[in-house]
Amino acid sequence: MNYIFDVDDTLTPSRELMNKDFSKWFEHFGTHNACYWVTGSPKHMTERQLGASIYSLAIRAYQCSGADVWQGEERLKTSDWKLPLLARQFLQQIYAEEDFSLKNEDCIDERPGMVNYSIIGATDDTILRDAFSEWESHNGSRRRTADAFNKMFPDLQATVGGRTGIDIGPRGSDKSQILEDFNPSEVMFFGDKTYDGGNDYELAEAVKLGGGIVHAVTKWEDTWAILKQL
Repeated sequence: MNYIFDVDDTLTPSRELMNKDFSKWFEHFGTHNACYWVTGSPKHMTERQLGASIYSLAIRAYQCSGADVWQGEERLKTSDWKLPLLARQFLQQIYAEEDFSLKNEDCIDERPGMVNYSIIGATDDTILRDAFSEWESHNGSRRRTADAFNKMFPDLQATVGGRTGIDIGPRGSDKSQILEDFNPSEVMFFGDKTYDGGNDYELAEAVKLGGGIVHAVTKWEDTWAILKQL
């Protein structure tokens, strides 16, 4: 079995470090099982969250939703796609209209083959992220923005990812693209955004369609509890 893991809210709290007890337990699991990471984050961010020893357990790391692929320290492939100007202007207009008081003008984070859009920017400030999550829980800002973006730009794809952002790339460049390297029937996938519109959805659906197993979790504790039962 190939165990494929999302990272934020699946192996770690969103953008935070892996729990020390879980990390110690997972080191044994990852040493004896075929593990892979698939995340919207770039490599340096995932390495920081998981720690070097856990990160290195992955046979392959699919960064930036699979647009930037690493095997150890060897980069196997990457994408040079850039966000079109009109799409950038659309996001900037949406940003200007949001009424959240703690916005960050640096709202578009360029990554290999994709961008992450967040009105608070790519921040690790837990207090700010909590404040945004509380504000968004009342107005559904990210889902509304992603839906509007997808209607405006049918050749591109926006999905809700993590706690504060929207992942955007060419249509078809979602996480399901990694399945070209796997037999879906031999995959067990763990992700927290497996619902329609989330950035784990397409991969989860493709795994299920191919006869594999999907575990929809909401936090890293769920993942640990499931793994201990295997």
